[in-house]
Amino acid sequence: MKIQILSVLLLLSGCSSIDNKIGYGVNFEIPIEASCLINTINEYEPFQPVTALDSSLEFTYLENSTSLSLHSKNLIGGYQLTIDGMFLGKSHLQFVQEAEQTSKLVQLLVNQGCS
Repeated sequence: MKIQILSVLLLLSGCSSIDNKIGYGVNFEIPIEASCLINTINEYEPFQPVTALDSSLEFTYLENSTSLSLHSKNLIGGYQLTIDGMFLGKSHLQFVQEAEQTSKLVQLLVNQGCS
């Protein structure tokens, strides 16, 4: 009986990080050049290495895989930031805190470097 309870607890703790993926959408109030956004993110050393793929960037920060996709429609532009920390064994609370930190940092860098 004790072995079954332990197995269930291990199974539950092993699945706890499955939901550790989150997305943020940000629209700009003023037009921002894609090259500025790419250069600003690429120059921030803790994000290194940054991989540029067409209109998106990929990097790792706080062990989480991060993808930043650019978009523009008419005069409105922005980005979609997806942070993936699945299967790293982090608690959901820790992951959410790291994701919020990453999102705020990206937004700060873009505001400082491109506005």
